[in-house]
Amino acid sequence: MPSLLVGWTTFNSADTARIFARRLISEKAAACVQMDQPILSFYEWKGKVEEDEEFRLWIKGTPAQFSKLGEFLKKHHPYDTPQWVVCGADFVEEKYLQWAQAND
Repeated sequence: MPSLLVGWTTFNSADTARIFARRLISEKAAACVQMDQPILSFYEWKGKVEEDEEFRLWIKGTPAQFSKLGEFLKKHHPYDTPQWVVCGADFVEEKYLQWAQAND
């Protein structure tokens, strides 16, 4: 298993994304969270093509942190079907990895 994971999800407002990001850090559910300023998302929902401005959070953490992050997301995310995609990092600079693991 990779030593660092990166996941992303989206929110419909910057304030909601900020609150969620700060909560992930304060509860040690992630080592670092970055927020993109708005992106435009296109998707189909209930048979209709939607176009929405969203704010993406990039969430980085250890496998231990991510083991419960999916459930946390389901419980606290405001969307009925939140985006949650996770990838393993093939390479992580050693000092950054040590820092992330120290925030585990």
